[in-house]
Amino acid sequence: MRWIMNTLVVGALVAVAAVYFTQQREGEQSLAREEHVRQSLRQLYEKANYHAALQLSEAMEAGKEKPALPFPVAVEPAWFGGEMPGNALAQGQHPWLDVAPAGDLAEHPPDPVLFHEHQAGVWYNPNNGVFRARAP
Repeated sequence: MRWIMNTLVVGALVAVAAVYFTQQREGEQSLAREEHVRQSLRQLYEKANYHAALQLSEAMEAGKEKPALPFPVAVEPAWFGGEMPGNALAQGQHPWLDVAPAGDLAEHPPDPVLFHEHQAGVWYNPNNGVFRARAP
């Protein structure tokens, strides 16, 4: 009888340790995905500024406060060579980028949460140069 109790205690300890390490690994993976999204948004913003500075693409002139450089109307995948920056938090097949219409001065997308497969993981407003990742 004592042997059965010892086996149950050891089994419970192993189960608790397995749950703890699984949760810790999932937390680390989540933080890594969030950091990837931050880096992607930073890369998108830097490429848009680069192309605006060199006037390599059609630029948007409107904005609340006149920006130092007008932002490109569209972000081209060719700017990034191999791997395009995107939203690592978006699960499933989502379009890459959604662009706000001309004259929209919003700082955030009208639909910031990904509900449907047709929503893009990243939103860009060329009127003020804002990039936002949609949350899952």
